[in-house]
Amino acid sequence: MTRRPYTFQDIVAAYASLGLPRSGVVYVVSDIGLLMHYAEPGREAVLTAHLAALREVGGEDLTVVVPTASMNLLGTDTVFSLSRTPAYRVGVFSEHVRRLPSARRSFHPFNSYAALGPQASAIVDDVSRHGYGWGSPEARMIDLDATVLSIGVEPRMSASTTHHVEQVMTVPYRYVKEFRHPVERNGAVVEEYFYMYLMYRESDVQGLRNFGLKLFGDFTNRHPGAIRSARLGKGQVHAYSMREYFRSACETIFRDPYAWCDRPPAIRPWQS
Repeated sequence: MTRRPYTFQDIVAAYASLGLPRSGVVYVVSDIGLLMHYAEPGREAVLTAHLAALREVGGEDLTVVVPTASMNLLGTDTVFSLSRTPAYRVGVFSEHVRRLPSARRSFHPFNSYAALGPQASAIVDDVSRHGYGWGSPEARMIDLDATVLSIGVEPRMSASTTHHVEQVMTVPYRYVKEFRHPVERNGAVVEEYFYMYLMYRESDVQGLRNFGLKLFGDFTNRHPGAIRSARLGKGQVHAYSMREYFRSACETIFRDPYAWCDRPPAIRPWQS
């Protein structure tokens, strides 16, 4: 039997069943296209509906945060503009939020976030020059006990917080790299320094990634029921506490620095 197109009320019901906070912070990672057919035609209709449903469930004082990374600028001389540089491969909902007049965006040419709502400034203004770590939007969302909402995507495949954990726990297979990059600041183009926590290219670690299989396995074992899920359209939506996941993932990596990998890499240029 063909599933009918999902409606605005279906979105509201799904989000309400996840226990999203009222007047809190929700970090949305998404691939809305995987939910398939929405009842009203057009991309704008479905994107507007999801944001409106979040506000109906979470209230007008809800703060919505999305990733607006532009990793395609790494290694280029393309100028980063806070208002004009589009998000890259992080979902159409992220770009929809970024383009709204009331949205605020963090100043980082490679790993930025956009936010709407009363906590937006606290999350994205005056952030670290590092993509993750202390003073980053991820760290601030954890402090604010944000809820992660994963739309259409399995949580372990969309958890940017994992990379924040890797930097906080200083995993051995990554290193800090400095980039001097052109950015638009106060109407002028200037070159500034920014930092990313990158994997060693010389290592075989790239091919060993399990994309959070162990990290999320440990998380759900420590906190049964921590990830709430609901059907929506032809896919699913999921919600969980960013703070709970962060603490659990730190504990896992504390005990196994290579927990993000199927096994420890054989080629370790960081080894003496």
